[in-house]
Amino acid sequence: MKIVRVPLLLCALLATGSGFAEDAKINTDSPDTLIATVNGIAYPLDVFRVFYLSRMQQTQGENTPAMQQQAFDEFMGLIVASQEGARRKLESDRNVVAALKLEQMKVMSNAALAAMAQEIKPLMTISRQRMTR
Repeated sequence: MKIVRVPLLLCALLATGSGFAEDAKINTDSPDTLIATVNGIAYPLDVFRVFYLSRMQQTQGENTPAMQQQAFDEFMGLIVASQEGARRKLESDRNVVAALKLEQMKVMSNAALAAMAQEIKPLMTISRQRMTR
């Protein structure tokens, strides 16, 4: 198994989308930017970024070097286990198919709700009488 790691500081910069990464001439907005290559399969930074932000929300953690390392290690474990599942051809298992469908529905639902929320303009009606009291 070959794992190519991005240095921890670079991981932090890329995961948070920091301006420092841009100063270092790293295109963090490109879908082609990779976080790792495992067993010849390249994994994009965008996938790690979603994983990292999800972990931050789940643990209500802070963006620290320890959290970054832990998330990266978990991500690598997820990749290895996922590759083993693919090697065993588990993608056709009916429980896996159902779980993937459910996960896809959740992602699409969240994306639709986020898009709708951006379209809504909040109404702010405060009467002047209330403001002067």
